Amino acid sequence: MDNIEGQSSAEYVAPSGLDANQNGLDDAYEGSFGFGINPINTDSALGGNGGFPDYLDVDSDIDGIRDNIEAQSFLDYVAPSGIDDNYNGLDDAYEGDYGFGINPVSSDADAYPDFRDFDSDNDGIKDKVEAQTSEDYIPPIGDINCNDIDDAYEEGLNPIDTDKDGIPDFRDIDTDNDGILDNIESQDYSSYIPPSGNDNNQDGMDDAYGGGIDPINNDTDTKPDFRDIDSDNDGIPDNVEAQTTAGYVAPSGNDSDNDGLDDAYEGSGDEGLDPVDTDGDGTLDYLDLDSDNDLVPDNNEGNDFNFDGIPDQSFTGTDTDGDGLDDGYEGSDVDDGFDVNDEIDDPANDLPDTDGTEDVNYRDVDDDGDGTDTTDEDVDGDGDPTNDDSDDDGTPDYLDPDDDDGPDTDGDGVPDVVDLDDDNDGILDTAEGDGAIDSDGDGLADSLDIDSDNDGIPDNVEAQTTA
Repeated sequence: MDNIEGQSSAEYVAPSGLDANQNGLDDAYEGSFGFGINPINTDSALGGNGGFPDYLDVDSDIDGIRDNIEAQSFLDYVAPSGIDDNYNGLDDAYEGDYGFGINPVSSDADAYPDFRDFDSDNDGIKDKVEAQTSEDYIPPIGDINCNDIDDAYEEGLNPIDTDKDGIPDFRDIDTDNDGILDNIESQDYSSYIPPSGNDNNQDGMDDAYGGGIDPINNDTDTKPDFRDIDSDNDGIPDNVEAQTTAGYVAPSGNDSDNDGLDDAYEGSGDEGLDPVDTDGDGTLDYLDLDSDNDLVPDNNEGNDFNFDGIPDQSFTGTDTDGDGLDDGYEGSDVDDGFDVNDEIDDPANDLPDTDGTEDVNYRDVDDDGDGTDTTDEDVDGDGDPTNDDSDDDGTPDYLDPDDDDGPDTDGDGVPDVVDLDDDNDGILDTAEGDGAIDSDGDGLADSLDIDSDNDGIPDNVEAQTTA
């Protein structure tokens, strides 16, 4: 109603129903407002041409979404009927259940209803960005014809709902329903800026984000991370990687407060998941191609169920259901929509775990549990443990607890391949040529020879001072 649109949302004064001087102006607006209300013009204050005050403006915050849509709950949206039987100027669709017009919605419960709010869900991403698909985004071009509607959006935007949960993205604090808040996923975590809680220019956008966040796209596909259920394209959904394996909680499918965040991740108040960083390298697992930093990529360790060092599923470059998870990893149904954990309901049992202890392979630094870290089972030192199979049994050493790691010259239980001092003479192999030098020509490399010059005095003795 004009009475609502004509006033500041934060300082709204309802009509009193009294008109003592019988001049036709409600007494509520005789005093503080002088002679009637001085109509608010939101988009003029926000940088638009501002030719029309809000009560005459079909898009008050010039975000491309019509006020009629933003003022209502998306779940209970009622379109205008085009009928006004009592000729009062208010569409009959809003005369009945709505009493006298629509009571405007404020999704983020700030002082600004959505139709005046640049960022209705307070995630730092502008509504005009979230209302459109990432692939077909149309930037604003200005209001050349001065009708207070950006010329790029003359027909109005039809807000999208990425995860099909009934909450459009511009009101959804977890657009892809993976449990990680959009505010986190849209930023570089290494330089993450939390909301300040301040909005000094009263545009609905937190001051910490100035003109709004430009959402990041970690895997450089067509979907920014806040709309991608597999942000690093490793085949393991973000919902799984953002949580510990032992403490994993599957989505409940319920959203009691209709904010777009599954009830399972609400915490004490819209908290969302606190993403895990297994190897502590500053890159969260859901963005990390090697979560345990063991030289074997997650897309291998998370998809190698027969433990041969080769992933059973691989990247295809096709995403039939558009959820950000490649068809190669989708499982039995490649068109299952935003199934945020895909077929991983219990990561401890649904993902490869060679040794069955500690954690699953993509988070285990010793995959086969033989006491030798996976990085140390890279026998040839080429940075790829998957091609090292000492006993030629088809299972690479890092997945084979019974592999033949080769000789153990000094019999100390540490195979030469990972032993820093193969002959146990106290001199590091690197100092003795690492197998490349045979000083006495006896066919035994210095690094394996306890008397490298064959003089009868052990290297261990000769390497030290007599005193």
